[in-house]
Amino acid sequence: MKGLEMRTGAKRVLTAGLLILVASVSVPCSAQAAIALPGGTCTKLNAKTKIATVSYTCTKNAKTKKLTWTRSSPLLAASRCASIKASYDESLAGYDSAVKQLNELEAKLNEPSLTSTPSPQLDNLRTAVKGMKSVTLPLLKGLVDDAGAEYQAGCVK
Repeated sequence: MKGLEMRTGAKRVLTAGLLILVASVSVPCSAQAAIALPGGTCTKLNAKTKIATVSYTCTKNAKTKKLTWTRSSPLLAASRCASIKASYDESLAGYDSAVKQLNELEAKLNEPSLTSTPSPQLDNLRTAVKGMKSVTLPLLKGLVDDAGAEYQAGCVK
């Protein structure tokens, strides 16, 4: 009987603990609920927050009369912006070049003169090109997009 009571007590404690855990996870805290997004709504005038390296202040929008997050940190120095922009432009050009080269290589590998006779080596090359297009190019595109986002965040009003 005593062992049964202990198991029942343990079940109650476990159940109570699980309920507390579920309740704490499902109820967002105020810090999570008030994530600042540029141009997004805010609740307290002159509240300040920082996203990455950019500071934002809660201000009243002149058009909508609503409280919104606006950029309050200064833009990066012109020389730093020029460097970031040059890096972004170079990354974008490299990405575009890689896309073009892979498309040209794929077209050459699929020419009728090369597809008429089975070749394991050419099949391996075709597979490698498809892999680069489906895996490598999206990764490169992500890096290019990150460079563009860095430029936008630090250099563009």
